[in-house]
Amino acid sequence: MAKSLRDEGVDQITLYRLFTEYFVRAAADDPLYDSLLQTLDNIWGGPWAKGGDLFGKELTDEDVA
Repeated sequence: MAKSLRDEGVDQITLYRLFTEYFVRAAADDPLYDSLLQTLDNIWGGPWAKGGDLFGKELTDEDVA
């Protein structure tokens, strides 16, 4: 879903905020919890994205603020 939204032109920060909204509501035992966390890592970018980053730029705390 994140890749499709990115391909349709949704920018990185908007996509991050959208997935964060669902992630903060998910319980740790929710079957989608780990998938949401991995998707957030891939949207954020950086070394923890393990080559799966969806954008060429790593987000910063300032970007999100």
